[in-house]
Amino acid sequence: MRIFKILRILVLIALGLVGLYAAIGFLGVPWAVKKYGVPEVSKILERPVMLRDMSFDPFAFNLKLEGFEIRDTDGSPLVGFEQLFVNFEATSLLSDAYRFDIIRLSLPFGLVKILKDGRLNLAEVGGISGEPSAPEQESSTSLSADEKPFLVDIGLLSIEQGALEFRDESKSPTFIADIVPLQVTLRNFSTRPGNQNSYFLAAELSEGERVQWQGNVSMDPLRSQGQVEISSLRAGSLWEYVEDQFRFEISQGLLDLQVIYDVDMAQDPVGVVLNKGTMTLRNFALRQKGHTDELIVVPSFSIRGIEADVGARQVFIDSIQSRGADVQGWINPDGTVNFQNLFASQENSEVPEEVETSSPQNVDSEGPPWSATIKTISLEEYAVRFEDRQPSKRVPLNIKGLSLQAQNVTTDLQKPIALELGLTFNQSGKLSVSGQVTPDPPRGDLTLALSGVSFAPFQPYLEPYGQFQLVRGSLGLKGRTTFTSQSGQDANVSFSGDITIGDVALVDPVASEEFLKWEQLAFQGMAVESQPPRVSLEEVMVTLPYAKVVKNSEGTLNVERLFSPVEPAAGSSKEEGKTMDGKSLTSENKAATPSPLITINTVRIQNAGVDFMDQAIDPQVVTGIQSLTGTIQGLSSQELSKANVSLEGRVDDVASLKIQGQVNPLQEDLYTDVKVLFQNLDLTTVSPYAGKYIGYPIDKGKLSLDLDYSLSENVLIGENKVQVEQLALGEATGSPDAPSLPVPLAVALLKDRDGRIDIDLPVRGDLNDPEFSYGQLVLQTLVNLITKAATSPFSLVGGLLGGSGEDLSFVQFSPGQAILTERENEKLSTLAMALSERPGLRLEITSSVEPTLDGPALSAAKLEDQIIQLRQQELATSAKGELPSATEVALSSLDQERLLKKLYMEKFGEELGKESVTDNASTKNAPGVSEESLKGSGPGTTPKPGFNENMPTTEKMRLRLLKTIQVSDDELRLLGQDRAKSIRDHLVEQENIPEERIFLVEPNLTSEAEGQSIRTNLTLTAQ
Repeated sequence: MRIFKILRILVLIALGLVGLYAAIGFLGVPWAVKKYGVPEVSKILERPVMLRDMSFDPFAFNLKLEGFEIRDTDGSPLVGFEQLFVNFEATSLLSDAYRFDIIRLSLPFGLVKILKDGRLNLAEVGGISGEPSAPEQESSTSLSADEKPFLVDIGLLSIEQGALEFRDESKSPTFIADIVPLQVTLRNFSTRPGNQNSYFLAAELSEGERVQWQGNVSMDPLRSQGQVEISSLRAGSLWEYVEDQFRFEISQGLLDLQVIYDVDMAQDPVGVVLNKGTMTLRNFALRQKGHTDELIVVPSFSIRGIEADVGARQVFIDSIQSRGADVQGWINPDGTVNFQNLFASQENSEVPEEVETSSPQNVDSEGPPWSATIKTISLEEYAVRFEDRQPSKRVPLNIKGLSLQAQNVTTDLQKPIALELGLTFNQSGKLSVSGQVTPDPPRGDLTLALSGVSFAPFQPYLEPYGQFQLVRGSLGLKGRTTFTSQSGQDANVSFSGDITIGDVALVDPVASEEFLKWEQLAFQGMAVESQPPRVSLEEVMVTLPYAKVVKNSEGTLNVERLFSPVEPAAGSSKEEGKTMDGKSLTSENKAATPSPLITINTVRIQNAGVDFMDQAIDPQVVTGIQSLTGTIQGLSSQELSKANVSLEGRVDDVASLKIQGQVNPLQEDLYTDVKVLFQNLDLTTVSPYAGKYIGYPIDKGKLSLDLDYSLSENVLIGENKVQVEQLALGEATGSPDAPSLPVPLAVALLKDRDGRIDIDLPVRGDLNDPEFSYGQLVLQTLVNLITKAATSPFSLVGGLLGGSGEDLSFVQFSPGQAILTERENEKLSTLAMALSERPGLRLEITSSVEPTLDGPALSAAKLEDQIIQLRQQELATSAKGELPSATEVALSSLDQERLLKKLYMEKFGEELGKESVTDNASTKNAPGVSEESLKGSGPGTTPKPGFNENMPTTEKMRLRLLKTIQVSDDELRLLGQDRAKSIRDHLVEQENIPEERIFLVEPNLTSEAEGQSIRTNLTLTAQ
């Protein structure tokens, strides 16, 4: 019985102890925690701590805390949870590891806050400064060799419906991020070496934003393998935290990320391997702050097949793909691009000048350098809406349908990258590029194809250089380009292919008409090299080129106005001859840059046309060249090379034009040797010029030109052969610009019997002369020709007949005579030939009389007539009244003396031998009497038979009789008229010159003698 009592007592004690244990566990522990534990924790943390309820099962070792909360000093919740349940396996106290069957945390929450001064709110809890404490000695933290590690086993660790709020009040506005709900599951967790602990973490950052992290982790050694998956993460969520530092905002965008990882902390360096990574950005949009227009929109951007090995420093990406992106940009008036400021930090938007950019340095000198490879880059259907706002009118530079394919892009810059690019430029232009490029050293081999690039949008770029409008035109290109570069050497760039510039039209905005255009300008078989500079072309073909040149009423050409700036830029200075750095481009600099070798096998011109309108003339002149077609072959900048020119066309759709010869416009020393032929050019087209500069309009006529030009060493030598058919001038215009010249006479002198004018106009000029003008040179030569024709017409006539022609301007007569000598007859025959060849000429005969020669000669003729009359009377008496004619009278010398004596005695009735000194004196002073004629009466003179010694000599009697014979002005005038008539009669009767072309002019009675002959002057005039 005693035993039973003892057993009962022991049972009661045991039950009491159990009861006490239960009471302490179920009641005491919760009471003590609430009564003393919570206030003590609050005191330590210096924050209010609240615990709504607590329970402890001392038998199952289950601990449950409910409504735990730590509040901040302002009373706001800081951290806490709704319930914490812990189930500890008590038997594990006797094993080598502490085991928890379940640790479950329900509805945990926390507030992580960065205060305005940058401090972390949690760092303030309990007076924690947040500064790292001094490191403890290694022996205090490391296990001794015989000390066992602390092991923990957890059957299930679960965090359910967690919530974490992050607030950064240092940002303006305050940045807020929530992670809710947060779900963490960790099963069969153990800190035992080599144990693989599986885990699962799921969180939702905001509606639709999810994070999943699952895998396994080993604590000894520390290693984790698993997969991270982020879906629908708003790009703005991450961006909002740093957006205050930049000038743009991300308005939308969703980020997806999946990657398999393997992290091994036991390796040195830490081993991190990523596999099968994929990152996708969807519906991304970026814009400038304060604006609603999206600048960058990317509907789809993905990176697939991401593989990385941190230990090996290698990154491999299988593909980067994107589609449908749209980018909007512009160049500001100051020359900056909008993205420069957009992506610059707001705190420091510009890179300081003193900061030198340098290549990033690899601070970790150990191990191989990082290498990265992207197998494929594919961009499709990209669009770039870009414009240049620097000109007065914005220039669109829009790209659509951009497609880029790149293969094997790697950090090994010596490996080639395969490229394929295609795009549409400004709606009409098509560009495709394919080939390979190598970054270092730069080199590439690309095939290019460009078509339909319109020039019209680029008109604003031309405004500073001209006043024309480029209304249409397109560029096409097809070929291959290569470029190579060696260290320390200039890059060598080459191109081979064809370039076409088609359907170009330039408009004069003042006249609202096209002044320059062509259908096609094609450069075929082009080969370009930069080292050494060389350009070669198989053929340059220009089809239907057309130009309209207009001279306005002020005398300015439209091309001068259209290809000059509107006005010089204010404050601009001449920078000609300077390099980019402002240094003078001296002859040494120029010599350092060799001129490119240019060769063009053939230049082919098809149906070229030029219209010229001169509005400075009234009426205005309109003329032009049409259908100019031909070739220029063998152009080259090589010294001494010459190109053959062969061109044919029409002028004013009627006259033919031919150009043949050799040129070399590509050499520094220009060379030209060409022949230009015009045939049957209607001169009425340029009649206004004739009216202004010659003084007579052209009513009719055709022009043919044979021009032979030679240009060498800037000296121009020209042989102009001009042929005019049926030229007819109108009435004089009285133009003040016309020279005061008898133009009709010059025309009549030049025009032959067929109505043709042949002129040679040699010209010569130096192109180095700043006043050189080819037009002025030819015009002055023509004026000189007209002047010569007007001032020296007989010289021109003589030139036509192969002589000087100066002696044809007069006819010489003996004193008192009107009979032409043989020599003068020959001169008139020559003159008649010229008159026959020049039917437009008239001849004016102005006879001359010289009284001092013709007077005595007429007196002597009268005396001779008197003597003949006496003889006629004698013969009539002997012939019984029949009077012979004067031509039938023959006088011997004796008859002359006898009849002279008889006439002398009849005239004076003087006695023989009473000659007085007065008579001698008067005889001596008689007209035409000389000292020699009086010598016959001197000593030693033998008297003639029939005269006594006192009778005057024959000569004295003649002189005395001549003194009595008077010659009137009428007689002299008749002599002059007879002379003119002799000339006229010879020309009319002997040379068959129409009488109506010969005019007699009133004789000149006061002319001077030319020796012992008198000249009758001839004058040529126009009909």
